[in-house]
Amino acid sequence: MSQRKQVGTPPYLPLYVKDYEARAAHLTMEEDGAYMRLLRLCWMSPGCSIPDDEAWIRRRMRATDQQMKDVILPLIEEFMKRKKGRIVQENLLESFSKYSDTISARKKSGKKGGVAKALKNRGSGDEFASDLPVAKSKQNLANHNHNHNHKDNNLIEPDSSKINTELNSETQNLALPDGDDGEKSPPPPHPSKYAFEGFRVRLTHDDYGRWKRAYKKLDLDAALQNRDDWYRGGGGQEKNHNWFQATSNWLANQNAKAAKEKQEERQYHGYEGFA
Repeated sequence: MSQRKQVGTPPYLPLYVKDYEARAAHLTMEEDGAYMRLLRLCWMSPGCSIPDDEAWIRRRMRATDQQMKDVILPLIEEFMKRKKGRIVQENLLESFSKYSDTISARKKSGKKGGVAKALKNRGSGDEFASDLPVAKSKQNLANHNHNHNHKDNNLIEPDSSKINTELNSETQNLALPDGDDGEKSPPPPHPSKYAFEGFRVRLTHDDYGRWKRAYKKLDLDAALQNRDDWYRGGGGQEKNHNWFQATSNWLANQNAKAAKEKQEERQYHGYEGFA
C-alpha cells in the first residue's frame, strides 16, 4: 500500500483560468468569491482536503448560518466530493499530489546523494559508523547505557532503511482522504494546547475562555479568524508590536461596536412598534 509524505504547501495556487471559467461562469459574484475561498482553504489544509464538518467549515469560511445554507453547501455539492469524512476538489487535489510527488522525489534524490558522499569520504570501522545519523544515535544510546561491547573491527554497514527513516524524521503522514487505491486516513491529531491556533493568533484554552466571557457580543471564532487573516496579509509589522494586547484591544472595540448596534436596533424596533 502506497503512502505519501507531507510536504509544505507551495506559496501559489495553480489556476487554469479557461477551465475555471468554463465550469464556474454561471456563479454569482458572491458564489464565485465563496468558491475561491473554499479552494484556498483546501489548498492550505493538510492533504488538500477539509473535514466534512459544517461547523468547522463555517468558522474557517467566516460565514453565517444562512450563507452556509444558501451558498457554501450548494457549492460543495456541485464542485466537490465527500470521501470518508473529508471534502476534496478532485482537480485541485491532483495538482497538489503532483507537487507533493515532485518535491518528495527531489528530497529523496538529494538525501541519497548526501549519504553516498558520506560513504565515499569517510573511513572505515567504528569511527566511520559514528558519523552516520543512525549509527551516531546508536552510539549515544550505548554510551548512555555504559555498554561498550563491540564486535570485530569490521566495517559497520549502515542500514539504509533506518538512515532514510532518520533523515525523513521531520515529515509526517499526509492527511489524505481514503481513496480508491486503499490509502487510509491518518489517526486523529493529538489535542492541541491551543483553543485557537492561526498564523499569528494562538490562544491557550484559558485565554480563549477569558476572551469568550469578556466579548460576549462577538462570534469569537469568526473574529479571531478575521484578525489572524489580517496578520497573514501583512498587518502588525510595526516594531515592538504585541499581537496579544493589540488583538485584545481590537476585540474590545468590536465588542463595544456590536453592543451599540444591538442597542440601536432595539430602540429602532421599539419605536416602530409604537407607530
